[in-house]
Amino acid sequence: MTRVRLKERHNQMERKRVGIVLFENIEVLDFCGPFEVFSVVRLNEERRREDPSPFEVLLVAEKNDPVVTTGGMKVIPDHTFDVIVKSLSNCHSCESRSPEVFEFTGFPFSRE
Repeated sequence: MTRVRLKERHNQMERKRVGIVLFENIEVLDFCGPFEVFSVVRLNEERRREDPSPFEVLLVAEKNDPVVTTGGMKVIPDHTFDVIVKSLSNCHSCESRSPEVFEFTGFPFSRE
């Protein structure tokens, strides 16, 4: 993961960049759930509205084209594999992932 520095008042907070991998026919909850969790985290709950999340959450896909989910939602990725540091993704519909997705995430590819 890459770290991004963010100026916050007089302090500096290191934000971790998190890439969530998208692929055709992904289930919405498989990427929206983690996106929500990482984006709403705060280090100081009392300053929730003032402070940013310690994570910068990005959606990553094989191409820049919109990714179509199982329900037909079209999602536009922030980045493609060629510009993102390797990250892992866990899903329930792995059979729909291409060999390139498996290569990128490091999971063994199998269509069994």
